[in-house]
Amino acid sequence: MSAHKPILVWIDCDYYTSARAALERLMPYLPSGCVIYFDEYEFNFGSRLTGEARLVHEINAGVFGDGLELVLDGELSWDLRRRYRFVNRDAPYMFERKTEWQRVVAWRKRTGNGSPLP
Repeated sequence: MSAHKPILVWIDCDYYTSARAALERLMPYLPSGCVIYFDEYEFNFGSRLTGEARLVHEINAGVFGDGLELVLDGELSWDLRRRYRFVNRDAPYMFERKTEWQRVVAWRKRTGNGSPLP
């Protein structure tokens, strides 16, 4: 993971302890701007006191450090409670969000046989 930084991390842990262990292990490799999807965010009726919701609340409360934050990204899906952007102000590497104009230009530059696959 040190050679290729993840752009999407999918966390599917039912319990707080397993979600925390997974994220603590991944945090040194996460670039600022990557997307984190919490599959079991609404486990236990969406209470922020249990499961992955507790982990999100603790990160945003500063338990893991003042420079870390998970920001809801509503542009990724209608399901707003599961997809977050990881923000690390002290990260040496980060992803930048492309504007709509940059996406259109990138789409027009594609060459090949017309397939959406590379």
